[in-house]
Order: sequence, then structure tokens, then C-alpha cells
Amino acid sequence: MLEKQRVQQSSTAQSVSCGSNLNDDVLLVKFYGRSCKQCVELGPLYDTLPFVYRDKSLRFGRADVTNFPTLVVPPPPPQNFASLDRSQNIEDRLEGCPRCGGGGFVVCTECNGQGHLIRSVDGHTVADVCMTCVGQRKIPCQQCAGKCYLC
Repeated sequence: MLEKQRVQQSSTAQSVSCGSNLNDDVLLVKFYGRSCKQCVELGPLYDTLPFVYRDKSLRFGRADVTNFPTLVVPPPPPQNFASLDRSQNIEDRLEGCPRCGGGGFVVCTECNGQGHLIRSVDGHTVADVCMTCVGQRKIPCQQCAGKCYLC
């Protein structure tokens, strides 16, 4: 099956040997001077590319490169779950803190829960969005830092 696909690809694509002169519109994929076994122009795939990538001076090619290095991506570092704050028990977090009552948020002290500040400019009254709560009327609790809400 795989051999059949290779025969179909080679019959539809124009094979070019590495030593011959290449047309200006063929991009030969090589890896910094390494020799390739076979270079193939991918004509039908070029027509299916988005319009942004259709540049007549640039064609996309495929090459079977000998000894091509592979990129090895290291796994992400393990997270240190022991460093998480486990000082509070689950029952304490469900009960909540005395300041916010377990909600994690308190009323904004800058705008008194209005979400905006009213000021006078040249005899006109202007309402500005509160920069402390950004119009949300509540801020995270300073005592529990919103941990009650996040549990």
C-alpha cells in the first residue's frame, strides 16, 4: 500500500536529481549541504495552499535527507506539589474566613461598591470607572486572598 502511494506521488510529481540545474521556481529542501537521495517538486500540493503562501518565486519541496537529525523535546519539569499551601484543612476552607464569609470577595472600599467614582470637571459631573475594582464592585479578600472562593 505504501509502495503504491510512492509510485503515484512519483508519477504525478516531477523528479529532479540533485546534480542537475533546477528551475528558479523550485525550492530544493536540503539541510545545510547534506546530500539528498531524491528531490521532488510538489505541484498538486502547491495549488491547495492558501493564497498567502502562493508565491511564484517559491515552491515547497520534499527531500529524503540522509542522516537527518531528529528534534528531541524534553518532557516538562515535574511540578512540586509539596510546595502548595496545605496549611488549611478542607473544613476550614469550606467554612470560610470571617471577613468575606467564604465568598472570596469583599465590597470595594474605594468606590463603596458602586463600580464608579463621580468627580466634577469644570462644572460637569463625570463618572469614571473605579480603578481598584475595575467596575466589578468587588475586590479579592485581603485576609484569605480568595482561597475560600477557589476551593
